[in-house]
Amino acid sequence: MSTTGDPDVAQASVEVGALFYAPPGHDRETVIARSQALEELYTSPSEYDAQRTATRVGRRLRSLFLPPWRRASTRGRHRVGSRAERLRTTKVPALVVHGDADTLIDISGGIRTAECIPGALCRNLGMGHDLAKRYWETIVAESPNTPVRRRGANH
Repeated sequence: MSTTGDPDVAQASVEVGALFYAPPGHDRETVIARSQALEELYTSPSEYDAQRTATRVGRRLRSLFLPPWRRASTRGRHRVGSRAERLRTTKVPALVVHGDADTLIDISGGIRTAECIPGALCRNLGMGHDLAKRYWETIVAESPNTPVRRRGANH
C-alpha cells in the first residue's frame, strides 16, 4: 500500500480506477453500495466484509458527496508529488509491505519505495489494499528493530 508518488508506478487497475474516481452516488444506499463494490475489488478476498464496509461508510458519511476520507486520500496522493529523493535520505531500518493482489496501488509502488530507502526490506504478500490479519505475525516478525510487545507485558 505504498508509493513514492512517482507517476510511473502504483497505478490502480482500470476497474478500480473507474470506481474510485467516479461520483459516489446521490443517496446513502448508492454511496454505501459503491464503496462496497470498490472495497471488494481491492481488499484481500479473505478480509472483505460487506457489512463492515457498510457500517463504516455509513458512520463516516456526512453528506451525499465524496466521503471525507476518500477526498483527503485523493488530494494527498496527487498534491505531494514524488517523495523518491526524500526517501533516499531515510536513515532508519524499514520494511516495505505491499500486497501483490492490491488493485488500488499496484505492487510497483511498493517495489519503488523499497528501492529508494537505503537498506529497506521489501515484503510482497498475497493481500490486497489492506493489512490482512493472516499476515500480521509475518509483518511483525520481519520488521527490523521492532520490539514486540504483548498485551499485559510491562515494558
